[in-house]
Amino acid sequence: MRKSRFTKAQIIGIIKEQEAGMPTAKVCRRHGLSTATFYKLKAKYGGMEVSEAARLKALEDVAGNGRAAPGRRCRLPPVATRVGHWISCPTASAPRGRSESSP
Repeated sequence: MRKSRFTKAQIIGIIKEQEAGMPTAKVCRRHGLSTATFYKLKAKYGGMEVSEAARLKALEDVAGNGRAAPGRRCRLPPVATRVGHWISCPTASAPRGRSESSP
């Protein structure tokens, strides 16, 4: 994933500029953002303080940013897709060299 150009503290500062009365177009031009990006960031960080953003970062790190930790990809029990073919997760692919349609 691409690293952000701005820190969370900077993003919150940009949002506060706009909330203080500066027109959105001027804020975006000043910081080199598109208005779509600005509103996306405002939806995520609007109304936050810097300390809350740090807490959000800690929660995202614990959650793994949507990625499973190694060895914990699937919490479901093994499933048999057909006799003799066990997989550890229903979304796993078939072993290499074997197709799903072969008996």
